[in-house]
Amino acid sequence: MIKIENATQMYHSNIIFEQVNFTIDRGERVAIVGRNGAGKTTLLHALVGFSRLKEGKISIDGKAVHQPAAWKGKLSYLPEKFQLYLQLSVVENVQYVADTLRIPKKEVEAVLRHTNMWDYKDKRISQVSKGMLQRVGLSVALLGKPEWVVLDEPTSGLDPFGRNDILKIMENIGTSNRSLLFTTHHMNEVNKIATHVLYLHDKKIIKLDANTFLEQFERSISS
Repeated sequence: MIKIENATQMYHSNIIFEQVNFTIDRGERVAIVGRNGAGKTTLLHALVGFSRLKEGKISIDGKAVHQPAAWKGKLSYLPEKFQLYLQLSVVENVQYVADTLRIPKKEVEAVLRHTNMWDYKDKRISQVSKGMLQRVGLSVALLGKPEWVVLDEPTSGLDPFGRNDILKIMENIGTSNRSLLFTTHHMNEVNKIATHVLYLHDKKIIKLDANTFLEQFERSISS
C-alpha cells in the first residue's frame, strides 16, 4: 500500500498541493487527473521518490519512498518522454535493459508478446512509429514483473489507433497483485481503465472511485 500523509509540495514559492492524505491499495488502477499545470507529474515524482515533499510523508508498505529499499524490485516508471537506442533493434533495446537488471532472457520475449511487439522485434527503433515506440517503452516497463507500474501520459501524441493499442495493454496490466497509476486528460481512458481517480484541483487532491468521479466531473472536464 502507498500511504500519503499530510503531504505538501512546492515549486519555488508556489504551492502545488497541500495537506493531502490518501492511500493507494494493491490491485487498484488509478488515473491521475487535473488541468494542465495542476501538478500531475509533480505528484508522480513524489510518489516514486524522485523528489521530496516540502512537508508530510509518503510510504510504501511502511517504508519511506525515498529510501532505496522501499521500491527495490517493486516499481516501474515510464515517463512521458523517454529515450531508446535508435541504432539498436526493438529486441536489442529491451534485452539491454533486461541484462542490466539481470532479468532472464525469456522474459524479453514475454513482455514483447504482451505488448504485441514480438513480430517487430528486429526493426530498428529509428524505423518504428510513435505508437510502436510507446509499446517498446511499455515492454521495458514490464520487465521484472513490477508490483507497481507508473505511466506518465502513456497515450500522449498518439493517433486513435496507437492510443487504442496502448489502452488494450493497460487494461491487462492491473491485477490483484499489480497496481497501475497513470496520468491522463481523457475521460474515456478513466472510464475504460481506472478503478479510482486522484483528482488534482485548487491545490488539493481527492481520491474517488472512477464511477463517482465520472458522474460528478465528466461534464466539466474536456475529454
